[in-house]
Amino acid sequence: CSSDLSSPPPLKTGRQFRRVLQGAVNIVRPNTEVRDILERLAAMHGIAIVLDRRIDPDGRIDVQLSRLTLLDGLRFIASQFAADAAVIGGTIVIGPPETLDRMRTDVALQRQTLKEREGEAVRQRTFDLLQGRTFRWDDLQTPAERLQQVADSFDVKVDDFGLIPHDLWAGGVMSDVNAPEAFAI
Repeated sequence: CSSDLSSPPPLKTGRQFRRVLQGAVNIVRPNTEVRDILERLAAMHGIAIVLDRRIDPDGRIDVQLSRLTLLDGLRFIASQFAADAAVIGGTIVIGPPETLDRMRTDVALQRQTLKEREGEAVRQRTFDLLQGRTFRWDDLQTPAERLQQVADSFDVKVDDFGLIPHDLWAGGVMSDVNAPEAFAI
């Protein structure tokens, strides 16, 4: 018996992603780890969920969701540890409300700045930067390594990776994110 260890199944994007978020979710998981329930929901529904590093992934919560949309269910789960859930591109980001508010504002400002630029070459570059992409990273990847992956994908030069604090992150995935969204997450 051989198993296929190739790439994971594609994540839902666009209309499929929005439809899944509005679909019903029913799940009961008493005394479960935050990371476990989010990974299960992501896998069950074929979506990307990123947990902000400021949230304890090993914290335990009781989950009892019935007749809620998936997005409302994720917001309810997040509320149990004083967090919120935001849609950024084709990814659900769960984190502190003030962080998510700042992230949404930064993404909107960067997107608007890109769209206001003029000239044919600039318009093509803007189009490229606003195309959604999927990024996966492994456990123990540093923020600088993840940023380098995003920068390389969008052909963006980052001047000084030394300014990024060292940390080790859990593996994850961002789906259908454009350059401003990928750099914000």
